[in-house]
Amino acid sequence: MPPLHAPDVASFSELLLLLSLTAQQQQRPNLLIACSDAALEAALTQVHALCAPPVHTCVFPGTLTLPKKTAGTLLLQRVEALTIDQQIALYDWISTARNVQVVSITGAPLLSLVEQGQFLEGLFYKLNTVCLMATGSNACWAAPTVDNSQIAWWRR
Repeated sequence: MPPLHAPDVASFSELLLLLSLTAQQQQRPNLLIACSDAALEAALTQVHALCAPPVHTCVFPGTLTLPKKTAGTLLLQRVEALTIDQQIALYDWISTARNVQVVSITGAPLLSLVEQGQFLEGLFYKLNTVCLMATGSNACWAAPTVDNSQIAWWRR
């Protein structure tokens, strides 16, 4: 899993990686972002800003509300807290929602939950197309040294 180093500021190349993974193109890979509790809010804020709109957010433990429109981004915070019923519903929904990128943020190692039978293996692999790790207690990305038109070009 490639780390996204963010002790205070991540490198510009990491920002470009995130932009390329969240760019508004037809097929965007599902992302699983692992981070510590200390980095969770900062990682969530930064990722949310880069996701293709509309961004639909679900926080767990809580209700799983899946978007009716199959476009944009589904951002799942604390995905490790999904109940088994929610996992089944999410797995079924992902199988039909082709134009929605699912970005999941976890504070727990999901693979060990799969191995313990607490997380569906099939769902784990659907969420884990690209796995990243946000590190550091103040995880944040530097403001890019490019202007908005360059970011808009990158997102095309």
